[in-house]
Amino acid sequence: SSGINAEYGGTIPYASQIAKDVCEYLAWTSHPYMDESKLYGMKALASITLFGTAMYLLMRVKRSHMRLRQLAFAVPGKEKSIAANGNVSSLSKYKQVDEMLDRAARK
Repeated sequence: SSGINAEYGGTIPYASQIAKDVCEYLAWTSHPYMDESKLYGMKALASITLFGTAMYLLMRVKRSHMRLRQLAFAVPGKEKSIAANGNVSSLSKYKQVDEMLDRAARK
């Protein structure tokens, strides 16, 4: 009994505290390298996160020209319908908007 009091700094431990300590000791004895494994796991996750973020940013920089490229589809035989400003007047689903912009540009 005096050995247990010395371990807890002179205070009288409750049975629940002793039970918790015994359980923690048994868990440690069954997996003595668990602390190191958790540390390695955290290091691995941090490394993967940093590497993934760097690759994502690099991909965005290297492929930004692909996102900015605009492709215009012209029906074969109607290639001449694409105007110099890029508006496809006879095929555009925004034909009314194109016409309004053309009228505003003429004024």
